[in-house]
Amino acid sequence: MTEKFNAICIRSVSWRESDKLISLFTLEKGKVDCVVRGAMSAKSKWRFAVEPFCFAEYVLTEKLGKLSLTEANQIDGFYGIRYDIDRLYCASAVIEFVRQNVYENMKAYDLFLLTVNALKSIEEGAYPHLALVKYLIEAMDAIGYGARFSSCGRCGKPIGNRAFFDFDAATPLCENCAHGTASEMRPETLGLLSEVANAPQELFKSPDKNDYPSVFSDEKSTYFALKFLAYYMEIKSGLTFKSLSDVLGGFNVVQ
Repeated sequence: MTEKFNAICIRSVSWRESDKLISLFTLEKGKVDCVVRGAMSAKSKWRFAVEPFCFAEYVLTEKLGKLSLTEANQIDGFYGIRYDIDRLYCASAVIEFVRQNVYENMKAYDLFLLTVNALKSIEEGAYPHLALVKYLIEAMDAIGYGARFSSCGRCGKPIGNRAFFDFDAATPLCENCAHGTASEMRPETLGLLSEVANAPQELFKSPDKNDYPSVFSDEKSTYFALKFLAYYMEIKSGLTFKSLSDVLGGFNVVQ
């Protein structure tokens, strides 16, 4: 049986002498694993197809219970990611999110499109870290752990000089509505999360910083936004995202 998939390579490991085992995030069937014969050979025509971040049309054939690559046509390699360490770390965090949350035969059309857009935004945009923030906000929503970041989730009023977050209700709270289990956070960080959540996805592909709201240049708030999302994801999904530690390590922020 032969099947065709639109997919992103999310994992690639050596197998036997010259083969590779790769994991694909497919538009059609969620996660799919396959063998790429002779992928490590210098003459292999599939070397591009086993590279992480490769977005291609993969044709797979089943033989003796294993899927093998028989054809691949690249759509985008996102090669610009590899030439900047911050972009590479951000893209790696996107791929780790997919590996942790996508399974075989899982219908994840929205998450697939979010992932493709995020990789392009990280590759080309002026703010790769905020492209990652945008991705994590929307990706968590796509898998059922969405949060809001605008007005108070209880009284509906704007957040003032002190901001709190209720992780159970996944909503911010103002000072008057905050209760004992709510955690205080920087209002600047909450403001940035709100701006990013409400900004159109296409904005993050722009290489011109003048196209973005001025709040996007606040590196300290970007740092704390990523820390917040890492903690939020751990609480909601029980998963720790190691790649975010590399991302946060690239900031020069005094806490």
